[in-house]
Amino acid sequence: MAALRARIALETESPEAAAESAQKAIAMARTVRRAKYEIVARATLGKALSAMARHQEVSSELHEAVKEADGLGDPASRWRARADVAAILGAMGNDAVCCHPAGGQGAEYDSLIGVKTGRRFRVST
Repeated sequence: MAALRARIALETESPEAAAESAQKAIAMARTVRRAKYEIVARATLGKALSAMARHQEVSSELHEAVKEADGLGDPASRWRARADVAAILGAMGNDAVCCHPAGGQGAEYDSLIGVKTGRRFRVST
């Protein structure tokens, strides 16, 4: 719930208020050991920090979210964390990093989407 409140604050309040809500959500998620919600809150914090032009902190929060998502091992969480990194850093004009947000591990991304393995994915409608 706290991570959701932070996301709502990002849309309806100031970036500072959203950052404060996200930091509280991170603390709560860590207390109860809910990595998934910590990842969501870190991405929200990264977006809020980006809106405040605190770019150094943005990068560290987003990369921490990717690290946590990798530790969780859930493919959906890993993809979401990387998509957040790419979107935020891309919006900040950091095209080189947003292409491979985890420090140039492009082969991992290619293999996840089947480029290296030749697998094809079908989108069901």
